[in-house]
Amino acid sequence: MDRDSSLNSTLRPPTSRLVMRVAFLILGFTALAIFVDRRNVPTGELLVQSSYARTQVVVRQAGRIVIPATERRSLTLFPGEYEVEMVGARAGHADFSERVTILSGGRAVVRLNVPKSP
Repeated sequence: MDRDSSLNSTLRPPTSRLVMRVAFLILGFTALAIFVDRRNVPTGELLVQSSYARTQVVVRQAGRIVIPATERRSLTLFPGEYEVEMVGARAGHADFSERVTILSGGRAVVRLNVPKSP
């Protein structure tokens, strides 16, 4: 008798196994749907070229900061109009700001060859 009662207490009822399998299937399909949907989001790429080492840029859209100061040179953005600003003008150089349009699947290049101020 003791052997049978200990066996029954360690086994889970078949319904809880079924519920767990269904839960894992739902979770798996949800993760797959998120991954597939994320791959179809229309984005473009902004490439920042600079002759200066460690130059930081800020990317704004309609006056709102979209990407805060960063040294990254490849940025993924949604299609639209953006303004790229160099952070902290270097000594002897004028402030730098350039407008750029990002298209879906496109690539825009900004060159930070800042002219010296007079």
